[in-house]
Amino acid sequence: MSALKYYTINLKLEDDQVALLHDIEHDGLEEYAIDEAEVDRLLGEKAFSGGDVDADTIAGLESQLESNRYTLYFHGSNAHARALECVSVLKGEGVSAELVEHDEQDWNEKWRQGYTTVKVSDKLWIVPSWERDQQAIDSGVTPLYLYPGQGFGTGRHETTALCLELFELNNYKNKNVLDFGCGSGILGIAANLRYGCDVDYMDIDASALENTKQNLAENKITIDEEKIILRHNFKAAQKKYDLVFANILLDILIKEKEAIVSSLKPGAHLIVSGLLNEHVAAFRNAYSQMKEISCVSRGDWSALLLEFV
Repeated sequence: MSALKYYTINLKLEDDQVALLHDIEHDGLEEYAIDEAEVDRLLGEKAFSGGDVDADTIAGLESQLESNRYTLYFHGSNAHARALECVSVLKGEGVSAELVEHDEQDWNEKWRQGYTTVKVSDKLWIVPSWERDQQAIDSGVTPLYLYPGQGFGTGRHETTALCLELFELNNYKNKNVLDFGCGSGILGIAANLRYGCDVDYMDIDASALENTKQNLAENKITIDEEKIILRHNFKAAQKKYDLVFANILLDILIKEKEAIVSSLKPGAHLIVSGLLNEHVAAFRNAYSQMKEISCVSRGDWSALLLEFV
């Protein structure tokens, strides 16, 4: 009987192809700003020859920073079939994808290697749940224990970090919050832990909501099942919120504008991300009826804090 395997797909996406990741079912994702092996090769050749780093080498290094590289993970009984289907979808979109087979026994170790504590601020840390008993937490810090699953949001990606940065600008004590497109639930859980907010979690993906439930349990948060909402069951007009998180891409922000805006109380805040820097102007145009309070950027991504007036 052959050993169990898990699979990874290595790929590079152009900016206009990043949205493909939201349409692919996988068991984990890693994002890389550079191809470390290629950088080592470029610099290593120069070091070996004793030569200076010339303009062509510098241009090659700079090109690394302009690339969006990802690794998708697939594991479980049907991992191979799902990975092959993913490769087929990507190739159909003109994306080159490399499928790699690994021994399943290495899965947990490999998966966990990529996750370390993220210090969002001097008040909030995102801590891998398996480090609960090993991680020393500074006095005054709120730890948010997270098990990264299929739900998007680990605190490492710029979009999630930017949302939390904007969230930390205000005191939302005891506010009513909607995590719209919650993924892992990280944003709503942060609101609950930091300020005791009453949070509803909504996503279009049932597996993401299962990851949200797991992370709520990791943080010993108990809520009614009705507060875990599949998108097609979400009726925004029936409830208004003091704060709405929406960490989703521009096209979804525009498509879901009516549902998002109708969920806001007068004077409520909206924190959005998932926006590439070049998409901010289009977002502002679409949400022009709202008052912009702040805009922050990191790398290729931006987030905005707005008020519903």
